[in-house]
Amino acid sequence: MIFDSYLSFSRKNISLLFRNLIPDDISEEYISGLRRNARFLINRSDDISRQWQEDYINNVNRSNHDSIFGLFADDVLIGSVGIQQISHTITEKCALDGAFLGCFVFHPQFLKRGFGITAVWAGCYYVHKIANVNLVQCGVDIQNKKSVKMLKSCGFTIKSETAEKIYMHCTAEDLMSPLDISNIRIGYY
Repeated sequence: MIFDSYLSFSRKNISLLFRNLIPDDISEEYISGLRRNARFLINRSDDISRQWQEDYINNVNRSNHDSIFGLFADDVLIGSVGIQQISHTITEKCALDGAFLGCFVFHPQFLKRGFGITAVWAGCYYVHKIANVNLVQCGVDIQNKKSVKMLKSCGFTIKSETAEKIYMHCTAEDLMSPLDISNIRIGYY
């Protein structure tokens, strides 16, 4: 699902852009990041290659329900956010189901600097504002304590747990912005 809009904002004096990801955005750094973090990816292949990722992005963009976004810092792709079941949530008004979010920040220059929180916030903020999605959910590997902490800092709460996963959700009213976000603007193509 391709949207005709984007989200721009600033954080720590860095200009950020959140928009649909397209195959031309894929870099070798992105592919390397996917390979390094493959164990946390839900949609993965045994062969994480540029072609596999380009095919994946094209399939998601053709979907009527799902979308994949890129977070760009000064025009450099630093992470991606996948959101599934967007249109199902819109058309069915399934507040209990909601959309599902997956986030991945890979660029070494932006790791451990709060850009995971920024990407999650941007994804939730965007679908809340643009697609009227009130509830965003995610499932986190039970061993991924850093992601659970990060999601809680964005306003997510734990909904349930299994032996393998922690399931969390966040409503539009509970979403918390990182403190240093400024100049928020939604633009249209």
